[in-house]
Amino acid sequence: MHRAVDIGLQFKARPEIFGRRSTAREIRDLLVTELPAQSMTGEEVLAEFVNHVLPLCKNEASPRFMGFGDTGDDQLALMGSALAVLTQQNMINQSFDSPSATFVEIAVLRWLRDLLGYANPPVDAVHTVWDVGGMVTPGGTTSNTVAMMLDREAKAPGTMQTGVTNPGRMAVVVPKGIGHYSVKAALTWIGCGAQVIEVPTQGFRYDRNELARILREDGDRVMAVVAYAGDSRTQTVEDLRAVHDLVRAVDPSIWLHADACWGLLAAFSPNLRAKIDGIAEFDSVTVDPHKIMAVPYG
Repeated sequence: MHRAVDIGLQFKARPEIFGRRSTAREIRDLLVTELPAQSMTGEEVLAEFVNHVLPLCKNEASPRFMGFGDTGDDQLALMGSALAVLTQQNMINQSFDSPSATFVEIAVLRWLRDLLGYANPPVDAVHTVWDVGGMVTPGGTTSNTVAMMLDREAKAPGTMQTGVTNPGRMAVVVPKGIGHYSVKAALTWIGCGAQVIEVPTQGFRYDRNELARILREDGDRVMAVVAYAGDSRTQTVEDLRAVHDLVRAVDPSIWLHADACWGLLAAFSPNLRAKIDGIAEFDSVTVDPHKIMAVPYG
């Protein structure tokens, strides 16, 4: 175990992005093998990883890597990740499987709600996860899927029990060219069909005249409008307050979802906070700590 940790830290500290560059075919032929017929010792497994897998792994901590901003390099975050793996708190049951981890999760969710401007109930009013007003998921795509499920239930209450009976009223509005793929994927997963209505943009934000026109013309089809607080392509933050006011003026029943997987950063800074003004007026918000807080994936 100590050797494995040392190997991982040495990997993080190396200046190279890759220890060895190979083609996709070469990597496939090296790693995609038949089910082993013979057992291996732990030493042999570790050697296999060090010799064949690790050199081909991308090191986002390299100063030469600029592909993403989510490197998971903070020492305390890595420490927390290692302790989470070693303690193995099973979140399936609070009473005996995760008596402390459940409340740690609740605390983190309340902190995130505070940052975004949502109100929290008093601590003594929190008895179950249903009192929290949020959940932790494996990543932004799953979080956006949960948000789409929520707005589907708001549009057609009881759909979880009866199924989608009128998919023509389950379309979601997104800004053209910068809408994240997870929204369309979520709509297919939750039985609404890939009904995305793209609205033209100006400066990577909604063209609000076009947004108002489309909502007036197709309003009965629309169950949600998605706005990006830092879209994944340009990092542009939508004018959330203006979008909120426009949508509410046209149809107060339309669900408003803010994808702040990048924009959570602004919540930590008095100088940037104004960029996400209005986010707490949205019905749902997704944030992604691995993108801007150096928290490891998962």
